[in-house]
Amino acid sequence: MKQNELKQAIVGLIALFLVSILGLGLWLGLKSTSVLAEAGGPKPDPEVTLVAVGDIMLGRDVAKSSSASPEGNDYPFALVKELGKGADIMFGNLESPLVAPENLSNRQSEGYLFPAQPALASNLRNNGFNVLTVANNHALDYGLPGLNDTLHSLDSAGITYIGAGANPYAPRYIEKNGLKLAFIAATRVEPAGLQAGEPSPIALFDQAKILAAIREARPQADVVILALHWGEEYQAVATASQHDFAKLAAEAGADLILGAHPHVLGEFEVIGRTVVAYSLGNFIFDSRYPPESRDSVALYLKLDKRGVASALAVPLKIENDRPRPLKPEEREAALAKLAQLAIGEAFKSQATFWNGADWQSAPALAFVREATPDGTINLPTSRTIQVRDLNIDLGGYTTGKAVSNLASQPQTNQRIELSEGHLRIWRPNPPNGIWQLVWESKPSWSVEQFTFGDADEDGRPEIMFTLWKNDGWDDASQYRSHPFVYGWRRNAIRPVWAGSALVDPIREFALADFDQDGRNELVVLEGVYADARHAPAQHVTVWRWQGWGYELLYRGPEGKFSSLTYAPGQPYAFFKDEG
Repeated sequence: MKQNELKQAIVGLIALFLVSILGLGLWLGLKSTSVLAEAGGPKPDPEVTLVAVGDIMLGRDVAKSSSASPEGNDYPFALVKELGKGADIMFGNLESPLVAPENLSNRQSEGYLFPAQPALASNLRNNGFNVLTVANNHALDYGLPGLNDTLHSLDSAGITYIGAGANPYAPRYIEKNGLKLAFIAATRVEPAGLQAGEPSPIALFDQAKILAAIREARPQADVVILALHWGEEYQAVATASQHDFAKLAAEAGADLILGAHPHVLGEFEVIGRTVVAYSLGNFIFDSRYPPESRDSVALYLKLDKRGVASALAVPLKIENDRPRPLKPEEREAALAKLAQLAIGEAFKSQATFWNGADWQSAPALAFVREATPDGTINLPTSRTIQVRDLNIDLGGYTTGKAVSNLASQPQTNQRIELSEGHLRIWRPNPPNGIWQLVWESKPSWSVEQFTFGDADEDGRPEIMFTLWKNDGWDDASQYRSHPFVYGWRRNAIRPVWAGSALVDPIREFALADFDQDGRNELVVLEGVYADARHAPAQHVTVWRWQGWGYELLYRGPEGKFSSLTYAPGQPYAFFKDEG
């Protein structure tokens, strides 16, 4: 689209700054600047973000490239530091034994060897990895001494390892954000160095033992995760035996199955409630052939009390022995390749992104549990999150940067609660730490969705939310959709910007820096008033703040859209198209 055509499309999202300047707080729902004391307050929803990647090999040419680089041992991770943004857990398959020099002579295999320095465990941890599976065919390349070096190094670095040890099948439990996760691992590809007649220190592919571990973990954990080293090398299609066992693991209670070993990306499917990634391919590797071995992925998983809420596949490329983000012009082709790996409908999706010249939408690979077969909007009616917000008075509205470095500003915890159309904001009282209600929406409003981020490019975070109401001059006594922005201003939650009644209602929205230029964009799924309120959206649009409101950048073709989501720090807005 030409710029003048875009500006002509700016309708609906108009800033009503005079309203806030004149202090019409009642109309905007600012009930009072006084604090309403409440004991306890709402608890954040138990939720964990897990980022899963494939094979991590730190030896051979990767080690040579690291030695030659000024980045040193951080060289393999240097281009993908954003992957861990917002992640509670980063998981991968460690293909390299971390072997002390004195044990390198204890070679057990005549095949490929990937030894790496034990010190690299600290680099893994410093770059976000806190759970790794070592159940693979290289774990015993240097015998039991090499394995012990590896496990000791990971322990010392604070990384949980799975699939090895005195009881390698035993689930490893991790508690995070109110969730209890169980990790189990095994390898179908047996390592060299196994001692005849001795119990294996690596969990081998014993179906009975793996299923027993899943059943043991199921009543004790909220989410059960199984990592398997299996499949055929360089084959993207899973074998019949893999499919058969995935069904058995799903029946036993696994919520998530993460595969490795083929060195290429494999198929993705959902079996009942179980998300299966048959192969996550390579992540850090010096592979040159086949070309597909250099296609990589980061799988962003949102976990909750019911298992996997979403799984978003973000494509990467391995170049010069390390992963890198895709260039804008590479994104469409990479997403299309990933989309072809979906088995069934659950992972079939679309993504909107910047391609270097324009915004576009294309097929992608993503699963959203709450997606409905007919595309009906299915947003949560109750949700509570905890965020960090400003704890000082920085004044009111500004069209420029009020804060240039948010991290340097004093901050406090803040909880945002949505309950059956009612939005509340809570803060702890400094003297006693008791959570207090500091703002709530008007009873006549029906709030649909909210997010927390910099909505007006002033460097400060705000609460952006969408609502339906009929009590404004622009509503004409009919329920209309509005976007509002509130923030901590003059020591209270106050209106920052209030959008007028929209020409096309917002069904869902996401606020993030999707083109990665340092400015947030607003991706919106737009419906029509003639449809029911939760009917599928008809258009995907992209907007950007322009000082006094939002300007339209992109309006996609008509469809039947729902289930908008994104991975923090990544350039893709994923959604379902049931059209």
